[in-house]
Amino acid sequence: MATFGEVVDATLPEGAGEDSFSVLPFFLGQEPAQARAPIVHHSVNGTFALRDGPWKLVFGSGSGGRGRPRSAPWREPYQLYNMHDDPSETTNRIDDPNCAEVVQRLI
Repeated sequence: MATFGEVVDATLPEGAGEDSFSVLPFFLGQEPAQARAPIVHHSVNGTFALRDGPWKLVFGSGSGGRGRPRSAPWREPYQLYNMHDDPSETTNRIDDPNCAEVVQRLI
């Protein structure tokens, strides 16, 4: 909603699209004016993940869906991925000492 409002130069009414975020700068090859708040992901089996910037912390040890390995939500070890460097989620960095601060911030 915020993107379309910005495209047509419209001011949204108070409270309209309160969680909306304009991605127009992305399409124009510019930096966004504000940082996006963390996003909560929820999988088919009830596993949650928190995405903040390039980082995604998965609160479960399996795929969270139909893929293998399957697991129950909230079962450790959790998973940490850098979605910018590893969009296919092939390298779990949860035990990487260089990522300890990221894990603590997202937990």
